[in-house]
Amino acid sequence: MADEVVPGTTTGAIPDERAGAAAPDPHHLRHTIEHDMRSPDSYLPILLLALGVMVSFPLGAWSPLLFGFVTLPMTLAIVFLSFWRSNASRRTRRVVFTLSVVGTVAAIVASIMHHGSYDDRSLLVVISSLSFALLLILTLPAILARALQHRTVSLNTLAAALSAYLIIGLFFSAFYRCLDAVEAGAFFAQIRDPNLGNFQYFSFVTLTTTGFGDLTAATALGRAAVIFEAVAGQVFLVTMVARVVSNLGQERRRLPED
Repeated sequence: MADEVVPGTTTGAIPDERAGAAAPDPHHLRHTIEHDMRSPDSYLPILLLALGVMVSFPLGAWSPLLFGFVTLPMTLAIVFLSFWRSNASRRTRRVVFTLSVVGTVAAIVASIMHHGSYDDRSLLVVISSLSFALLLILTLPAILARALQHRTVSLNTLAAALSAYLIIGLFFSAFYRCLDAVEAGAFFAQIRDPNLGNFQYFSFVTLTTTGFGDLTAATALGRAAVIFEAVAGQVFLVTMVARVVSNLGQERRRLPED
C-alpha cells in the first residue's frame, strides 16, 4: 500500500509543523542584497563611495592633485546620488548641486595651485578643506532624512546609516585640517606639519572614542571640536546605527491616525 501523502506536502518531503507556513528561502540574504543594489533608492553605492573617499583622503598626502582629482569627484558623486534619492524639492536640488560644483571646482583649483609655486599655501588649504567639508555637510541630512523614511528596516537602511557615520568622520578630518591652517599654533601637540592622513586618522580615532593618545589636539578650539565629534559619534552610533541593526527586517510602526 502506497504511503499516504500529507496534504500540503510532497512525497518524501518533511512536513512543516506550522500549517500553511512557507519554507524558508536559503538564499534570502543574497536576494535581499541583490534587490537593494538594483533599487533606485539604494544606498550601497553611496556607502562604497564613502569608503573610497575614506581610503583616498590620506593618500592625498602624496600629492594635492590626488585629493583634487580623485577624492573630491567621488565626494561630489556622493552629493549627487544622495540628493537624487532624496525627496528634496527641485529648487533645493539645484541650489545644492550649484554649491557642490562651485565647491569642487574651487577645491580642484586650490589643489593645482598648491601643487605649483603659489606662496600663500594656508589659504589654499582653507579653500580646499572648507569646500570638501561643505560637500559632506550638505550630504548628511539628505541621507538621514531619506533613510528614516524607509518603511522596512533593510540592508539598504543600514548602508545609509553607515554612510552617514563615515561622512561625520570625513567632515571632521577636513575641519581639523582647516583649523590647523587658520590658527596660529600647531593643531597637534606631537607634530607641527601634519598631512591629510594624520587628520583622518585622528578624526576616526576620536569618532570611535578609541583614544590611542599618539595624536592630541593642542589648541582650545581644536579640543572643543574633538569633544563635539566624540559625543556626536557615540550618540549617532547608539541611536541610529545600533537601532537599525537591531531592527533589520522589521517594518516601522506607523503612528495612529486621528
